[in-house]
Amino acid sequence: MPMPGAPFVDGEHVVHQVNRHGFVKVDLRTYDISSKLAGQLVTLRIHASERCLQVVYPQGNPRLLPLKGLDQRSSSSQDSVELMQQEASTRASLAWQKRRTRPGRSSSP
Repeated sequence: MPMPGAPFVDGEHVVHQVNRHGFVKVDLRTYDISSKLAGQLVTLRIHASERCLQVVYPQGNPRLLPLKGLDQRSSSSQDSVELMQQEASTRASLAWQKRRTRPGRSSSP
């Protein structure tokens, strides 16, 4: 499994917990899974070449969702992977900034 902030690898899977509203967040994008699965873990597999996200439920058939943000900006699987890497880098940068600006923490070493 990739480290937090690392780019997703085509075909690799990650596990996310469905939030109370039935959503999971992947690379700064929100995906509607099912409010019936709130609090449960689902496995997500990136299929960049097919431009989709496969959701594997604890019970039931897998579901395919289109990867968000790829519809008009990329034309190949390599473009899709590069875009996911850029978004992962942005996510890591945002997380770093959030940690740096927490109240009560000094910004100097």
